[in-house]
Order: sequence, then structure tokens, then C-alpha cells
Amino acid sequence: MRYDDELVSPEAEDSEEEAEFHDLRKRLLGFQESVAASDPDLYSQAIQNLVSGALRSLNSGTSNWRDMEVALVEMNAFADCLKGILCA
Repeated sequence: MRYDDELVSPEAEDSEEEAEFHDLRKRLLGFQESVAASDPDLYSQAIQNLVSGALRSLNSGTSNWRDMEVALVEMNAFADCLKGILCA
């Protein structure tokens, strides 16, 4: 789900590789939705751990954009999941 450490920025990535990455990420998010449906507590705890870890590293000054980007993607996926539950 996370960009490769060797990547300087997503804009510098080859468009074919970028498309493959987004396709893989989309499939992984679909798998996450299945996990969320079968074990919501496990899913919410995993998201909480990932996001709080990213925020701790930001606060300590040791974060990088890859960690923050994946935390934002995961928070967005979590919000979408909640919308499906609350708005169904």
C-alpha cells in the first residue's frame, strides 16, 4: 500500500508503474473492506495503530511523506467504510 522507498515523488514515477500501483492498492483496499465486514474491531484497531504511528513519527520529526500518504489513504478508506455502515 505504501510507495517504494526509492521513489522521490509519485509524479516522477513511470505512468505504467503508477497505474499498476494504483490497481494493486485498489485491490488491497477491496480486501480490507472484506476484513472490515468480517471483523470490524480488528480493522478499526489496525487503522488506529497505523494512523497513530504515522502521527507519532510526524510529531517526533522522523516521518516521511510515504508514511503520511498511506495513513491518509487508510483514513479515507476507513471513512468510506463508516459511510457504508452509517448510510446504508
